[in-house]
Amino acid sequence: MSEPRNAGEETLQEREARLRRELEELNLAERARDLERQLDAARRRAQLSPEVGQDDLPPTRDSHGQTSAQVSISPEPNPLEHIGNPTCETAQQTHYNQATFPTPINSEPGRDGDPTGIHHAQDSTQMDPSPNLALAKVVRPLGSHDIVQRQSSASAGVSGASTSVRSLPASGSPGPGIDLVATTLQYYQELDVPTDAELSIFDMDLEQLYEFAGALEENPANDAGQVKLLSSVYYFIFSKTGAVDDIQKAIHRAEEAVTATHIDEADYAPRLRNLIVMLMKKHERTRSLEDFDEAILHAEVMLTITQGLHPDRPHRWMDLIKMKVKRSLQTRSWEDLDEAMFMATEAMDGAKEAGVDQAHRHWDRFKETGDLNDLQMAIARGEEAVVATPHDHPDRAGRLSNLAAFLRTRFELTGDLSDLQIAIARGEEVVVAIPYNYPDRARMLSNLAVSLLTRFERTGNVNDLQMAIARGEEAVAAIPHDHPYRAGRLSNLANSLLTRFERTGDFSDLRMAIVRGEEAVAATPHDHPDRAGRLSNLAAFLRTRFERTGDLNDLEIAITRGEEAVAATPHDHPDRAAMLNNLANSLSTRFERMDDLNDLQMAIVRGEEAVAAIPHDHPDRAAMLSNLAALLRTRFNRTGNPDDSERAVHLWVAAAELDNAPPRIRITSALRAAEILANNSSGLK
Repeated sequence: MSEPRNAGEETLQEREARLRRELEELNLAERARDLERQLDAARRRAQLSPEVGQDDLPPTRDSHGQTSAQVSISPEPNPLEHIGNPTCETAQQTHYNQATFPTPINSEPGRDGDPTGIHHAQDSTQMDPSPNLALAKVVRPLGSHDIVQRQSSASAGVSGASTSVRSLPASGSPGPGIDLVATTLQYYQELDVPTDAELSIFDMDLEQLYEFAGALEENPANDAGQVKLLSSVYYFIFSKTGAVDDIQKAIHRAEEAVTATHIDEADYAPRLRNLIVMLMKKHERTRSLEDFDEAILHAEVMLTITQGLHPDRPHRWMDLIKMKVKRSLQTRSWEDLDEAMFMATEAMDGAKEAGVDQAHRHWDRFKETGDLNDLQMAIARGEEAVVATPHDHPDRAGRLSNLAAFLRTRFELTGDLSDLQIAIARGEEVVVAIPYNYPDRARMLSNLAVSLLTRFERTGNVNDLQMAIARGEEAVAAIPHDHPYRAGRLSNLANSLLTRFERTGDFSDLRMAIVRGEEAVAATPHDHPDRAGRLSNLAAFLRTRFERTGDLNDLEIAITRGEEAVAATPHDHPDRAAMLNNLANSLSTRFERMDDLNDLQMAIVRGEEAVAAIPHDHPDRAAMLSNLAALLRTRFNRTGNPDDSERAVHLWVAAAELDNAPPRIRITSALRAAEILANNSSGLK
């Protein structure tokens, strides 16, 4: 016979049942906390269209990121002098063999594949540009210095109160020791933007609202807009009275308005939204599950009719998740909570994929139009995609690399150094994140090397140059010998090494630049659009070594490579004039060394072609005119033909009269012409 138990004492079965309930509540609370974290992440990551109100900028580059050819001449024995962009040099004709320092152009994006340098990988997430340092435009004047020209290369979260864990209701009451606060709706918090007729409702007092409602009821209309207006009036009456009858009337009229509107009409979604708002207001007032269930059904319809890129889709999705969470807490439904968690995961995945897709679209449109607004949008979407991508996600590196490319492009257009700084930081993150056997490692390393070299050119920080070369060497080491992009990586590295030679004078860098330049040319197909630029770069490197060592073989090969570069360049190419001028300079140098008049004749022919190829309004035209004048004057000194002297004076005068030429070139040209005219007037030659 069992012993009688004291009043209030639990039986074993009761205690077991109580513990099971508490365990279930604890499990539910833990899942709610997990959902809260997912909701918070989804809210931060979901995309909203950023407001970009900047003026459109015209494209500053052609489809390959190239600008027009740049030329320089140098005055007397003055050292290389950089004057803005392009850099111009002037030289006195008595100094032909000064050092030539070819300077790489910042980027030659993507001629190894995508013309823009953005790579679309199979997963549609990686758009990393693969820039090559382009043609090192070296224009040697017929005087003391060759010139080397630089060419510029060209989240808002869904608003909403956070879902924090405070208490878990059990059958409408808080559970013991479990925290969860009800989520706050945002999209379904208030009515849709009112029509003009509804605006007057805001200023009405309660008596006026009743009168207005009565007038509308007395004159019933079949127009759905009038019915919607009446539902809004009752809603505002409820907002002042809190009476359930008033909100029920509002709901009734809102349902009529929705029923009278076809689902394809533009007014359908706003009217359905109002109905959901009203049902939720009634639920908050009465705790009626029937109203709550109906509101959720309508919210699911709203999500179904919302296109993937609709700006309201993230808001509608987020509030539906919150509604399901709230219902799960009220009904203790695992099914609702599981579904809410699944939707939160989908929201995060959709957010990051939408960001990637939109970044692609805006980048592609920017490439076509040059509109800076599209570039701004690509950056905004790219940043959101990165934020939405977990650190261990296989696509994170590609998205970081894309973002770095977008930022570097904006730097090239605006000159904002902060964009370049962030691009480099993102590029470093990429390198850290990818394994050594990552398929795109070489391209990403090369991208980073280009950015580092660009910053060196802007700031002069030698550490950036050292790191650019280190990353460039890693990029070359990481790419197979038969890979079609290898030539571009080699060309980039060669130009970086030449830049360090310019800075330090370390001859080993020049030797390695030539080795890498030769490898780049050898790896470039004869019909490749970048072959001419790489040949011209190599010619400049060899010419520079000749000036250091006097090895005539280097000069011979430089001339041969220069001829090949000219032959490979279309007649309408913007770089053709610079290549012709460079070749003329090399031929002139060989004439000075070998005293072969044929070299001087060919130098003049190439100089004439260079002048003919450069536009009349180009700022480098004066430099080429002055170069050709010096060549003609040299031939006059050799042959005594007065026509050469007269034409030289004419060309120097023309150079001096060009308003857009650097002042130093104009002054030097004028002085040379004046000197010859003065000598002629005094009987001197």
